[in-house]
Amino acid sequence: MIQPAKNMNEGKRMKIEEALRVLEDATTEAKQDVVELIQEKYHNVKSAFKEIINDVNLGEVANDVREQGRRVFNDSQKKIKLVSQKVDSSVHDNPWIYVGASAVVGLTLGFLLTRKK
Repeated sequence: MIQPAKNMNEGKRMKIEEALRVLEDATTEAKQDVVELIQEKYHNVKSAFKEIINDVNLGEVANDVREQGRRVFNDSQKKIKLVSQKVDSSVHDNPWIYVGASAVVGLTLGFLLTRKK
């Protein structure tokens, strides 16, 4: 009686081993397909970037960026001068407000920096 059970277990084991071999073969084939697909797509992306780089004239782009930088710098300088003139005018018109505000800020900072922790 033990023999038929052993043969049945052996038959199941053989079927499982065969199924594992089939599964391994299928995954190996699928792996190759995936690798080939990725290589093909990567090649397409790589060639597309090469075309874009060849189409774009980097000298023109650099000149455009440089010109935009100059414009921003000049606009910033003008705004800074305008703000400084307004502040200067305001301080000359109302000096005691700024003296009082400076005193309050100085006292507050002095208090905060000298107090013991």
